[in-house]
Order: sequence, then structure tokens, then C-alpha cells
Amino acid sequence: MLYLSLIMRVAKIIPILVILIGITLFLYYSGRVQSIGVGSFKYSSDFTLLLPEHDAEAMNRVGFIPLCYESDLQCLVLSGDKYYDTNFETAAISLNIDAESKNMNDCMYSGEIYTELGTITIGGVQFSVSSFGDGATGHTTGGNVYRTFHDETCYIISAGINLARYNEDVDMRRFGDTEYGEVMSRLESIVATFRFN
Repeated sequence: MLYLSLIMRVAKIIPILVILIGITLFLYYSGRVQSIGVGSFKYSSDFTLLLPEHDAEAMNRVGFIPLCYESDLQCLVLSGDKYYDTNFETAAISLNIDAESKNMNDCMYSGEIYTELGTITIGGVQFSVSSFGDGATGHTTGGNVYRTFHDETCYIISAGINLARYNEDVDMRRFGDTEYGEVMSRLESIVATFRFN
């Protein structure tokens, strides 16, 4: 009888342990949150966080057409492992400050040639959104730029994808519109997690 009672008690605890283990694994694998300096992003483990004080040289090499610079506050770079056999080069999100913009109007007007897409609220803060695109010597880049004037500072979040020119003579798949949309959607979902500290 004693053994039966003990077995019944253990049997009641097992589902609770399974749930707790499941929650722990979900939290571990669902994303990382890095609160660095002015703000934080939540991102998955296939992204690498680069910071200028440790990774300045690596930040300058994120893409043939740079998606990150050593002047950025943060840079999240997607591992391209899933797309190794395509013309995909890299994808990244960067956070920077436009020190020359001293007010909302200056901040929202970048001076660059972008296509204005409207506004979006991220973490309770209004951002203007523009798309960008460029090309150089067989490489292209494109994505979105998010700008806001917050606490007397102009912040810029950039989310972009770089591709090499597709060559049918080389053994590679074309990184198509579907894959581009999937990666851009992932970048936008990370941008949506941004919060000022």
C-alpha cells in the first residue's frame, strides 16, 4: 500500500515537471533579449549581436554593401547557414543615432533617397518607415529604415538584406521572392520587439 501511495504521488508530480521543463525550454529557445545602452531587441539564436566596443572590425564587414558600421550602437546579424547554397549574402538590423538631427523635422528627413512607407508604433514610440535599395558591382541591398526623435535624440533602426548577383553557371539556388519575404518578415518582427531602456 505504501508503494502504491508513493507511486500515485509521483504520478501527480510528473505532469507538472513536464510542463515546467517545457516552459524552460521554450523560454531558452524562443529568443534572447539584449538590453544594451539605449534599448533592446528580442531575437533568436541564429542572430549574432555585434557591439562596437568589441566587434568594430566585424561590424564593418557585414555585407559587401555594409548593413552595419562601427559607429552603430548595436548590430544583429543573421546567420546565413539556411541559405548557404543561394546568392544570399547577409541580413542585419542596426541601431544608430543621427547626431546631426536636433529636432523631429531634421530626424524624419534623412536627406537620402528613400521611399516613404508611413509610420509605425514600436514599443509605444512612433517611428517613420522608409524603404531603401542600392546596388554595387554585382551586389544589391534593400530593406527598411525606421526613424524616431526620442528624448531629444534621433534614433535610426535599419533592417536590410544583401544579395550577390545570381549566376546560373555557378552551382547555387536563386534566393527568391519567397525567401526574401521570409527573411524580411523575421527582421521586421525583431524590429517590432525594440524597446527603449
